[in-house]
Amino acid sequence: MNSLYAELLIRNIVCENLKISNSKINFYKNSFGKPYLTDYENFYFNISHSGDFVICAISDHEVGVDIQKIKPISTAFKEKFVGRKNASLEDFYSMWVLEESYVKFLGKSIIFLAKNLSLKKQNVYYKTYNIHPNYKISVCSGDNKFYNHITHIEKEKLDKFFYENNGEINGKI
Repeated sequence: MNSLYAELLIRNIVCENLKISNSKINFYKNSFGKPYLTDYENFYFNISHSGDFVICAISDHEVGVDIQKIKPISTAFKEKFVGRKNASLEDFYSMWVLEESYVKFLGKSIIFLAKNLSLKKQNVYYKTYNIHPNYKISVCSGDNKFYNHITHIEKEKLDKFFYENNGEINGKI
């Protein structure tokens, strides 16, 4: 269900920000599956979903975003990823969303992250957001301009967008 809402969210955002109709949107994907638009310079986006949330980051520079619901994981993996014993779940997820947002910023895959657990980030900026105590969010961008808040779009608005467009989304993202 979240992948449907991820597509509805980005389509709604593209329509509103670029002032185009849904039928004019053509998404493309790079070799790692990162979606993009070709006909609109300086409009970059990235989407993520976990649990009950779908999130989208937009920018006039490359951008990556990740949201993760905090849930139990193996102690060995958590400690290996964080790099110390007795690391908390919060420590793990704070680092995980930061790293994954960076990998998505680069347009790579999670396999890249697994092979490069200590990535060097140069000329890249980050911001974390707190929307719920059981979730972690990180946004990564090539520009240091971040909003101080997240705009919340109700599920009902996305449902209305879907029906107004006669369900014409077809999982094209």
